[in-house]
Amino acid sequence: MGAGSYLHLSFYGLLIASTFFQGLEAVSCKREWLAYHNKCFGVFTEETSWSNAEVLCQRYGENGHLASFLSAQENEIVAKRITNNYPEVQRVWIGFHDPKKIGRWKWSDSSTTNFRPWSAGEPSKRGEKRSCVFMSLSEGFRRWTSADCKEKMPFLCSSLL
Repeated sequence: MGAGSYLHLSFYGLLIASTFFQGLEAVSCKREWLAYHNKCFGVFTEETSWSNAEVLCQRYGENGHLASFLSAQENEIVAKRITNNYPEVQRVWIGFHDPKKIGRWKWSDSSTTNFRPWSAGEPSKRGEKRSCVFMSLSEGFRRWTSADCKEKMPFLCSSLL
């Protein structure tokens, strides 16, 4: 193989690699959303019920849902983002809920984790109306509180990268 053939193959190799890496670069979060690990997080200041917020989140990105947190670090990063960038937001719905009101809390995106930083006195008791979860500024967006799912408040979505 001559030098010209080698250069020709090298050029095409670079072209293919360049196209591949451009494709990787193109995968990112929507503007003003936070990227963390394999997820994007976005705050919506519109006030709505938990179930309507979940429907709205499903319209955004790959496998969109109300946000789920699998670790304290993930919760902390998002808490700081909300506090620093959305000073007007007092509370946000997240995807943790007890749909049958029987004390079985789960994520709307079917994630599983033992991480559950409940506020004092939480979660609500079995059978209570308070079966959806929010984070609040008063707790630095680091603790979770249950509320009636019909309450209206801003919400936090997450979607896969």
